[in-house]
Amino acid sequence: MRKILILGYTGKLGNALHYVLADSFQVTGVNSQTLDARDFDAVQSLLDTENFDVVINCVARIGVDACEQHSEETFRLNAYLPRLLARLTAASGGVFINFSSETVFSGKLRRPLDERDEPDPINIYGHAKYFADVLVRDITPAHYIFRLPVLFGPSLHNKQLVERLLDKVAQGERVLRLADDIISSPLYTLDAAKVVKRALNEALPYGTYHLANEGSASLYDLMSEIVRQKQLNVIVERATWRDFPPCGNKNLYTPLVSHKLEKLRPWQEAVAEWVSQ
Repeated sequence: MRKILILGYTGKLGNALHYVLADSFQVTGVNSQTLDARDFDAVQSLLDTENFDVVINCVARIGVDACEQHSEETFRLNAYLPRLLARLTAASGGVFINFSSETVFSGKLRRPLDERDEPDPINIYGHAKYFADVLVRDITPAHYIFRLPVLFGPSLHNKQLVERLLDKVAQGERVLRLADDIISSPLYTLDAAKVVKRALNEALPYGTYHLANEGSASLYDLMSEIVRQKQLNVIVERATWRDFPPCGNKNLYTPLVSHKLEKLRPWQEAVAEWVSQ
């Protein structure tokens, strides 16, 4: 049985990967409680101690505004950590998997973006993620880079947009205002994890892939659908991104599609499964 290391396994995506991969692989997970990914000596010691067939990196600083405010840590976690992991994995003959972002694209084309489109980042988050893409490709051919949009799914931590909003509802907030002019392509984390599993089991060609459920949606659309399907007593109001003054340039239209992979189910169907569970 192949051995997999997941860094950040208790995050939203890492949790889904651990759940989906555990029946076919010997999975080891580490998180911030057991490994400080900012400590590159500790990271190297872990990978020097034990050889893994696959290393999956789910560690990242996320959020356009947060990355603008913490640029040094953003590049350390989002670019230099993947570089280190790619080098160590290549040295042991393993496969490295890293996750990129829709923010490598500015969104100026105003159309869905596939793997053939040239990145043109406009903020620190996007620049760091694209830098990681380039570094990983240069270091090891045995890699998968999966670019991701806004995520939803089971979560152990309330850290990302959907979870933060649902947490507000749980605390009694009854009106949510969300931008209807930031367009993405929502992705269910369990659907993403199943594609990663398929890539490993079927030995899909190495390279860069876009992952997203079918269809595009604004943040307003996504949260409205979640509220509707969860039958929450909440009003979701339309807003514009200008109502929430940003620290960095916003990626306003970045739906992802793939010309390499079969379409995933519509995001509304994935929301229905998530809500039912």
